[in-house]
Amino acid sequence: MNAFDIALYGHLSFDNIYEGFNYKTSVGCIGNVWSQLKFINPDLRVKVEVTDIGESLIMADIKQCKRTSISRLSLKTNTPIVHDASVSHIMYLNELTDVSFIKDIKGFVTADTCNGKQLKLDKDILGCIDLLLISEEDLVIEATLLASYVRNHVLVHTPAGSILYSKNGCQQQFKAEFVPNINVLGAGDKFAAYILAGLLDYTQSTDKVIQKAHDSLTHYFKNEKI
Repeated sequence: MNAFDIALYGHLSFDNIYEGFNYKTSVGCIGNVWSQLKFINPDLRVKVEVTDIGESLIMADIKQCKRTSISRLSLKTNTPIVHDASVSHIMYLNELTDVSFIKDIKGFVTADTCNGKQLKLDKDILGCIDLLLISEEDLVIEATLLASYVRNHVLVHTPAGSILYSKNGCQQQFKAEFVPNINVLGAGDKFAAYILAGLLDYTQSTDKVIQKAHDSLTHYFKNEKI
């Protein structure tokens, strides 16, 4: 039995959020995934290993379901300890100061990116990633090219669904119901949490995990509005 169900590696941020002139603060990045995992199942054994600490200034428009931000995600950096986990997730791969630890991670490995630096096409690192999650708006490299570098799959996601690109050249499309007037802050992180939780069920195929993640996130947002 692994020491943890899920290990999270990556950025932790202090978020300064403006919705119009209304101001609030929040914990972002890895905090979003941890929080959603605990919402999905409070009994999950989740290990948080922070590699970079930073700060963000965020503007959000809930009515138009959009946001923009300026971030300094690596004001402080740390070399992480690699933990034994069933699934390991690396946050904001394109912004990590040090990626060398990734080669030491065992088991199923997922990663994601954020708006910022262009992701380096490094086969030594990307070849350790079983599933790379990337939003369509952050995709600046051809998805088929990215898929040729990772160990298995690249999932390009939007609010209306996603496309799974496999290393063997296959593509599979998934649909999601678009939910208007929601707080999109951390939506991609929440989606990642549902993917991670689904991967713990070894009886489910990857395509079923992805579709269930879309459906679960839609249900969450619909209920969050009430």
